[in-house]
Amino acid sequence: MKKIVPITIATILISSFALLLSCCKPPKTDFKPMYMEPLYEVAEEGRVYARNVEGYWSSYPDTREDFGKIYTRKIRDLVLKKNLNLDMDMYYPKEPVTDTRRPLLVLIHGGAFYNGDKHDIGYPEMGHYFAERGYVVASINYRLGFFPLAPSVDRAGYRALQDAHAAVCYLIANADEFSIDTTNIFAAGTSAGAITALNLAFMEEKNRPESTKQNGVKGWISTVTKAISEWIDRGINVIGNLFGQDWGINGDNLCEALGLNSDLGPINAVSGPQDRPFKIKAVVNMWGAVHDLSMISNSKETSILAFHGDADQIVPYGDGYPFDNMLDPYVDDIIDALPEEMSGLAEWMKDWVTNGKPINEWAFNPMHGSKSIHDKASAMGMRSKLHTLEGAGHSLHVYEDREALTDYFNDTILPGMARFLCEEMAGGPIVQIVKESDGWYRVDVTENVAELYWVVEGGKIAKRDGKYRVKVKFDNENTPHSVTACGKYKNGVEFRVKM
Repeated sequence: MKKIVPITIATILISSFALLLSCCKPPKTDFKPMYMEPLYEVAEEGRVYARNVEGYWSSYPDTREDFGKIYTRKIRDLVLKKNLNLDMDMYYPKEPVTDTRRPLLVLIHGGAFYNGDKHDIGYPEMGHYFAERGYVVASINYRLGFFPLAPSVDRAGYRALQDAHAAVCYLIANADEFSIDTTNIFAAGTSAGAITALNLAFMEEKNRPESTKQNGVKGWISTVTKAISEWIDRGINVIGNLFGQDWGINGDNLCEALGLNSDLGPINAVSGPQDRPFKIKAVVNMWGAVHDLSMISNSKETSILAFHGDADQIVPYGDGYPFDNMLDPYVDDIIDALPEEMSGLAEWMKDWVTNGKPINEWAFNPMHGSKSIHDKASAMGMRSKLHTLEGAGHSLHVYEDREALTDYFNDTILPGMARFLCEEMAGGPIVQIVKESDGWYRVDVTENVAELYWVVEGGKIAKRDGKYRVKVKFDNENTPHSVTACGKYKNGVEFRVKM
């Protein structure tokens, strides 16, 4: 026989009071605006990520001169390669990690694969900005230097990729020390650094430039010598006559002398025993480009954020050659400076250089810039966002004198990066508050929200329309007041948005 428990008035009152307490229990509101707002003090340190790597140099800080002067000043160092140690600057939150690991952001400086340094203006500022928001940031140096020949430039870009790959592998191997979440790796760069970041995200062995392989430059030499054979023969004769010699040209000897015949090895050649497989979750392309658009399909899950001026002459916004119409004046200056007894040589050089083809088309291979990359990625259904600054040129982060960061960098690039990467971390669009009329407020993102709470300062919630829309009545319009939406996304990332 089932025992009957009598229900007393006291039992009903206690149960009702407990239910009332549970309903009136204030919601948790101490959620953090993760990855969007500065939350942490920043620690800094330097690390060497690869040792005894053969190259010309790995640092040439910005001298605020134009590229032509920089190139001629440093060109003598291309005579002999050295064994280099490659280093990085680390920026990360001082606060120790408890239950979660931090995303990694790799920064890669620009400088046309010839100059630049991780300390140049903009990179320490980016390092601090994202470390304050909870990222582990690594700003890397990499091997620089090339001869003014298209294959040599491509080899320099490939060496930069090998070095960036090695830097990421080093960080993955030391992930426990820095509390790095190896499933959330981002790469960002400017100019040559953006080219490297894009290659890091999308290039595979099948996309390697031919010039990086054993004897891969032969085809280029053959094409060039055939195209300009008349001028080459004439030039060789002119130069030979100056010295009373009968000279001929040998493409193989030229490649050997310039060190262009050797195989640079696979992408992971510098990583060594620290090599680890990884994927770049998103890449921030700041006025960069790629040689091969087809490689974008290698990683359709990688998102792309781009910033580019549509009047950029150094790296094409769409399709074209780098340094458009920018190098010829330096060639003219060199030719005009030749002594009178070399007038024959000068005449030949002018014919050769101005044979309907600018010098940059001899020195570089064509590239596909941010607009072409965005169109390709969008057509494949990838997440891609392009910020175009109309009428703007190169290096949108610094003013022309390169001594100060631009308003565009501070007001558009940094917050744009923060939001884009936060969306990657949140697994979808992030919560924003929209103010409507008659005191109503709503959030416009709901699909990836797991928890949401409203907090009103200087007033109260007068009415609710479901979870995502409230009507607020403030006590006094003249006193401080605010509306905050806070909570968690479905993957556990917290948010706190205030209006």
